[in-house]
Amino acid sequence: MKKIILLLGIALGLQGATYMAKVEPYESTVVSSEFGGKVVFTDKEKEFSYLKSPTTVLRLDSSEERIELKRTQESLAIQQEVLKIKVQNYQNKRSVKQMSSYEKRLEKLVMLESKQIVSDLKKTIALLKNQQAKKHFSVEKRYLGELFVNEGAFVNPGDSLFEMHDFSRSKLIVYLKPETLEKVEKKAVYLDGKKSNYKVVKVAKVRDRKRVSTYRVELEKENLEDSNLSFGAVVKVEFK
Repeated sequence: MKKIILLLGIALGLQGATYMAKVEPYESTVVSSEFGGKVVFTDKEKEFSYLKSPTTVLRLDSSEERIELKRTQESLAIQQEVLKIKVQNYQNKRSVKQMSSYEKRLEKLVMLESKQIVSDLKKTIALLKNQQAKKHFSVEKRYLGELFVNEGAFVNPGDSLFEMHDFSRSKLIVYLKPETLEKVEKKAVYLDGKKSNYKVVKVAKVRDRKRVSTYRVELEKENLEDSNLSFGAVVKVEFK
């Protein structure tokens, strides 16, 4: 009889287990610079606000890329004209019977070298456009956190520029002991005593490295506009 009472007590204890968790954004990202350069624009007024439509929040100086891009595009236009002439020359001379096969091969080589120049210029233009685009930072459908740099500052490759957060979903992380994991995915999730829309999305299969006696469990829900929970709030989590 005592054993039955003891087992019943343990079961009730597991059923009523509570965990504390912090409500977090689905994803938080620190954006870093791939290239070095001078900061020419930061929109400090947009800090700590949700940006629904595409908004430029930071730009690095790309004047050198702009100048080099224009010069390379002009060179490409010239080389494309040169290539047309060389292709026509080769096609004309290829059918001339008086020319030796050696001379014809030389003409073909000249044409192929011109094609290579055009190809290299196109590649350079693509790289310059890519580098120019990566000095322009826009945020859309994200919450913009802190801007870490100011206008006039110089940043190096790898420097952190700003942080942003995905508010489309909310996330909770709790750590459960092995005996509380059974069918946890199918249980309703209660926050501060009230049933919520949170669902278990991930259950670790190995014990946590820091909390060695527990398993990490992640919960998520859509971040509805009428939600009365704020990010960063600490809540009491129960599985029933």
